[in-house]
Order: sequence, then structure tokens, then C-alpha cells
Amino acid sequence: MVTNKSLLLFFIATNLSFSGAEPTTVSSPEIMLQEIESATKKNSPETTQASTEERSWYIFTGGPGTGKSSVIAELASRGYQTVQEAATIVIADELKKGEKTPWSENWFEGKLATIMEIAQNNLPQNNLQPVFFDRSPLDPLVYIALYEKKSPTETISKLKNLLSSGKFNPKVFLFNDLGFCKNTAIRHEDVAEMLRIENAMVQHYTLHGFEIIRVPAGTIKDRTDFILSHIKTK
Repeated sequence: MVTNKSLLLFFIATNLSFSGAEPTTVSSPEIMLQEIESATKKNSPETTQASTEERSWYIFTGGPGTGKSSVIAELASRGYQTVQEAATIVIADELKKGEKTPWSENWFEGKLATIMEIAQNNLPQNNLQPVFFDRSPLDPLVYIALYEKKSPTETISKLKNLLSSGKFNPKVFLFNDLGFCKNTAIRHEDVAEMLRIENAMVQHYTLHGFEIIRVPAGTIKDRTDFILSHIKTK
């Protein structure tokens, strides 16, 4: 059984300090879309150098509150390597510090990128066993474009580099909505916004050559079994 790194990531997140980087100037959403295209083309199934077999990192994406984290926890309990959603870690930490809406700040995606980098660097590089990611570096890039955020150029560059690692499998599991979006301290979206985010993820993952597999609503066990039925395990 491989040890889950969620607790390690939380410890790292709560002990990170970041300097205030100057934001890049963004004149239009189209420029941000070009940034995403540049970041993801390198990782498309047509351009990555790694074989499909070697790309054993599987992405979970979709709107907020669709059950991704619950399936991640189930997979971890079954002995699979998982990577917790970076945004959940950062938001929880910032709320403790008194930051009311950390997700709206231009530095937010920079903290996500740092945690994602730590997680990827701590994974066994030659291991062909599946690793399941609760969102990939493409997700914050899509959020930056969707909300027209002026994120630092170094953040965009780091997310690009992480995405182009060549380890991400072309199969992406997109979690269908559950018909509601339960608000919590770290989740503020309503159903309409949840679906807007989902549509953006579908658009950009599809645009850049990923194969989207929709995970139907169901029990945690059923959804986990559905995902495992679509991958090859060794």
C-alpha cells in the first residue's frame, strides 16, 4: 500500500510563506485563453513524449461539490496513491488566518501551483501504478481565464511546466453534478456557477486533446468502481 500524502501537503501548506509578486497585465480574456492553449498543447496526447502506459496520473475535474474528494478518499482507503485538491488546502489555511475570500485574490493560484509542485515532486517518478489527482494544473489556469484574474506571470509559467510533465493520462474523469451544490466554509458557488465551471472545464480539456469520461452520479463505491473499470492497473 502506498502512503497517501494529503497530511504531508496540509503540513506544507500551513507552513508556506509567499512574497507579493507583481501581477501580469491582462487586456482581455482572449489573452488568457491563449495562455491556456500554450500550457496544454504540450501535454496533449498528440505531443507528449511519454507513452500512454507511462502516463499513469489520472485527473479528476468538474464543478465544485460534485463528489471528487469523496472518491479520492475512497481510493486512498483502497491503497491507491492520491493527491488532494490544492485549493481545499489553501482556502482552509487562509480562512484560519482571517482571509475572507482567498479564492478571489490574484496570489491564490500561486499558492495552488506551489502545493501542486510539491505533490508532483514527491511522487515516484518511475512508478507506473495509477495516481489520482483531485484537479490538475489545468484547472487553475481555466479559473484564471474564466474569472479574468491578473495572476503573476510566474504563476502561469509554473502551472504550464507542471502540466507539461508528460505524466498525465489523456483520460480525464469529469464528475457529473449531483443536482445541488452544498455550500461550506470553503465552497461558495451556487448550482448555476457550478455548471458554468463544469462547462469551462469540458471546453478546455476537450480543446486540448483529453478524453473526457463522465462519472455518473451515484454512491461513492459505485463511482470509484466505475473509474477503476476504465483504467489498467498493474
